[in-house]
Formats: sequence, C-alpha cells, structure tokens
Amino acid sequence: MAVCIGYFLAELASLHACGDRLFKFVDRTFNLNVKTSLRILQFFLDKLEAQPEDTVFAHFELVPNHFELDAFAGGVPENTGQVVANEAQAVTRDVNRAKHRFLAK
Repeated sequence: MAVCIGYFLAELASLHACGDRLFKFVDRTFNLNVKTSLRILQFFLDKLEAQPEDTVFAHFELVPNHFELDAFAGGVPENTGQVVANEAQAVTRDVNRAKHRFLAK
C-alpha cells in the first residue's frame, strides 16, 4: 500500500504544481484506511504550511467512525477545508422541502 499511496501523492503534487488548488474526495471510502487518509490530509497541510498565501482547498467526504478529526482540528487554516460525513441526509432534506413547496402550489 505504501507504494500506491506514494504514486497517488506524487500525482497530487503534479496537479498542485500545474496550479490546481481545489481538490475533492467524494468517495466516502477514502478514509477506510486511516493511515492512508492521514497521509493524504498531511499532504495538504504541508502545502498550506509551506506557502500559507497560496491557499489550497480540500473537500473530504468520509465515513465518520473511521477518522478522528481532532488530530487535524488545530492545524487546518480557516476556509481551506471541508469535511462532509452526512451529505446524503442534508441533500435529501433539501430535495424533500423543494418537492413539498412545489406540490403545495
């Protein structure tokens, strides 16, 4: 697994070097291997630490019981990250509200 994550981080570094600053991980299984997900998160924290003025935004959807957010809570600058653990329910509520408003007319 270490070799695979090394290649993946190298690809992330290539995207970053090309100017990409918005990264989204929408597969909730991304954090099933905690060591791997921590290395990915550390990649972004290292970029932010090295160049705080060159903001990188990372969006993570994850399985909440496989990750301890406290490990990164103090190290993430404001407005540079987003963690979603229950997006499906939020979307469902919004869709249901919209349907209700539409049907009530």
